[in-house]
Amino acid sequence: AAKHGGAGLQAAHHQQEHITGGKAQKFMIDDIAFTPVTKVKNTAELEAAVAAAKAADQRYLSEAQKTHLADLLSRAEAPVTQRDADAIAADINGIVEKGALDDVITTHGRAYYVGDELYMSYSSTGFSVRFYGTELKAQMRTAGGDSAILNIYVDRDTTTYEYDHTVTTEAGARKALEDYNNICPHIQPSEAPGEYVLAEGLEEGIHTVTVLKRGEGSYTSRAVLTSLSTDGQLLDPPARSTRKIEVIGDSNMTGFANLAGGGYSYTTQDGTVTFAGYIANGLGADAKKVQLSDDVDFHT
Repeated sequence: AAKHGGAGLQAAHHQQEHITGGKAQKFMIDDIAFTPVTKVKNTAELEAAVAAAKAADQRYLSEAQKTHLADLLSRAEAPVTQRDADAIAADINGIVEKGALDDVITTHGRAYYVGDELYMSYSSTGFSVRFYGTELKAQMRTAGGDSAILNIYVDRDTTTYEYDHTVTTEAGARKALEDYNNICPHIQPSEAPGEYVLAEGLEEGIHTVTVLKRGEGSYTSRAVLTSLSTDGQLLDPPARSTRKIEVIGDSNMTGFANLAGGGYSYTTQDGTVTFAGYIANGLGADAKKVQLSDDVDFHT
């Protein structure tokens, strides 16, 4: 036993010299992993992640992401432990995959999630998304009727379109609303789930799209976003503004009939072209509104 033990020590010493060049090495017990480096029980997830990365369009990636991804793919080719395989797969997927809404959109106003869906109730609630491609589509529906209208802003620094507030007659207001709708892209989802085009025919590249609801929650339906898709790739969401405004108000803030010369209808209300909307845009701020037409205690 002693003889064999001595031979084992000599062999270990020789191996240590071969690895370290004869220099003494100190190890803590926490530094030692008692798992063979090549013992990987399941490589399916890693192989799927590598295949997805190699098939992905990398034009949308930053240089740092490209470098990191190349390093991960290189590491995936070497013998690894199961723990390494799982970690590399997760890191690769984190770069090339964008799935859940919360990973790809920035919400605005008092938008909120119910399960995996984004609900937009108050006026000026919505979301922004960045993508690489030429088009963007959304799976949407409404809750409580079909009276939710949402404005679309493509590659714009502001979230207001020009509306003529100087009109004084009902006929003039109808003409102003028609002109406004012609220059302001918008959609009106229905209660039945459907696909809606948010942008199309764009030059291939990186684009930012913002979608904001016009009407207030007490008079219009809730809009519900289920998913987004593009012919390219969804990217990391736009950065949220560091400036924030809380707005508590009545019809002046909701835009009650602000697009009408006569009576109110859900088609003549747009909270994005109100005092609150103009101020938020002027300051580059994200506005959150608590508002209800004809029923308010105070406002700012």
